[in-house]
Amino acid sequence: MVNHVTFPSTGNTYSDGSTDEGTGVKYLANGGARSNFIPCFSDFITEANARIAATGLSLNGTSTDNLTIANSGSISFNPGSGKGFAVGTRIRLAVTASPTTNYMEGVITAYNQTTGAAAATLDNSAGSGTYNAWTVNVTGNKGSTGAPGTNGTNGSIANMIPVSRGSNTMLATGDSGKMIIATASFTQTFDTNSNLGSGWWVFYKNSSSGQVILNTAIDNFSSFTLLPGASIVIECDGTSLRCAAYGPANPYLTEIATITFIAQNFI
Repeated sequence: MVNHVTFPSTGNTYSDGSTDEGTGVKYLANGGARSNFIPCFSDFITEANARIAATGLSLNGTSTDNLTIANSGSISFNPGSGKGFAVGTRIRLAVTASPTTNYMEGVITAYNQTTGAAAATLDNSAGSGTYNAWTVNVTGNKGSTGAPGTNGTNGSIANMIPVSRGSNTMLATGDSGKMIIATASFTQTFDTNSNLGSGWWVFYKNSSSGQVILNTAIDNFSSFTLLPGASIVIECDGTSLRCAAYGPANPYLTEIATITFIAQNFI
């Protein structure tokens, strides 16, 4: 019995017979494969691609929905109809113009093959902003958080970087661990505590002949005045600043510093 297969996409028919049976029928037995196997295989690939395209169950799409990058919450979008996005499929919506730096990921919670309407719960993202041109693809699960790295070496007074300043420059994250030496009288400003972050600290010394006003809340005080020769170590925990150490360089200024400290903060 001779078996036949016809590929609709090309119209070619092949048989396992030993001779050609007529126009359009090519045999594969009795040496026929030497000339007909490659064309048969090529027709098979063409037919397979045609059937995949006909089903439309691809796992990628595009969306023109106006969406803001987020790493939590739910979104609604439309990646196109006739896709294979089943509930539970993990996807990545990447900004078409910058897919490696701006994207968000989550799990499909609903998809309508007829309309293309989809919904997903987000749990990961990179970048920020609102965009209306997205490329949608299946992606892998987010990996688990790695083990914490080794703590760095604690700083010390000996390793501090001395920086002299004759006028105000706002103290920021890059000043952590420095020795700020004020050489003139001025008002010193600070970045926000949240920007400074937990672990930020600075050693501040007034080497001028006038007062230096630290224009920020330290401990329970709205501002702090450094008299000539006085110094202070200020630490931040990410939400507030505190005085870790304070004292005048000249012990004879102790009484004056104490009276001034009480006057400026309690009277």
